[in-house]
Amino acid sequence: MTPPAARPPDLSAEGWRIDRLLDGSLAIAAVLAALALGYLLYAALFWRAGRAGEARPAPRGASWRQILVPVAVTTAVFAAVDVPLFARATRDLHGTFLAVGDAERAPGAVRIEISAQRWTWNIRYAGLDGRFATDDDVVTMNDLRVPLGRPVIVQLASSDVVHSLFLPGFRVKLDAVPGRVHSTWFRPAALGRSEIACTEHCGVHHHLMRGAVTVMRPDEFDRWVAAGSRDALRIAAEDRRARAEEPTRAPPDGVDPARDPAAARAWGWTWRHGAGR
Repeated sequence: MTPPAARPPDLSAEGWRIDRLLDGSLAIAAVLAALALGYLLYAALFWRAGRAGEARPAPRGASWRQILVPVAVTTAVFAAVDVPLFARATRDLHGTFLAVGDAERAPGAVRIEISAQRWTWNIRYAGLDGRFATDDDVVTMNDLRVPLGRPVIVQLASSDVVHSLFLPGFRVKLDAVPGRVHSTWFRPAALGRSEIACTEHCGVHHHLMRGAVTVMRPDEFDRWVAAGSRDALRIAAEDRRARAEEPTRAPPDGVDPARDPAAARAWGWTWRHGAGR
């Protein structure tokens, strides 16, 4: 049996920045751990106590050299390791991952609203009219579809408790907080299928809050959105006609009124241009 990969394949154009940070951090931690263990081994072998009964010298106050050397070594390690790592991470964060407004202004950018609830990812695309929370919106459940090579801007909210949207194939993780809308973006770089997971414990069925991300060819994606938008308009028209003919009709047996298909499409919000995290 083939062993599982240490890390999911990177399907994002910017995912290498996250992988570089993780690999660099692990390498630095390994080197520092090896040095620390080596020093402990040296101390255990060469700084052992003398023969039994031999008197130890009385401890004396530390000299300035004994103080200066550890401080100098610690400062040098901090300057050589932590400062460049922090600078690189900050540059990637503000120059790339938080540049949601720049991504949204890019040609062909795709806007998606996701509303998390126990234990489902509700996903919404603006339909043919280009506006959210209208009858022609394309709404899916646990099925996120994105086009290859185009920026994908996600605005995320929660309708109940705190969730955390995790797209491991795109190196994206973003919390969904009730009462707030958070944003992130990524650019698919390879065709394929990846998972959606929730990484914030949200209840007894937290482990079932899963979905799939499918990267499609741009022309296929556009046709899929257009077809879904036309279907949504047709369904909305049928709902209005049915309600006009029977305004007091009861829902079918076994159907919760709160889960009426029309109500399920009603969530959504006005798109917040340039919104950050």
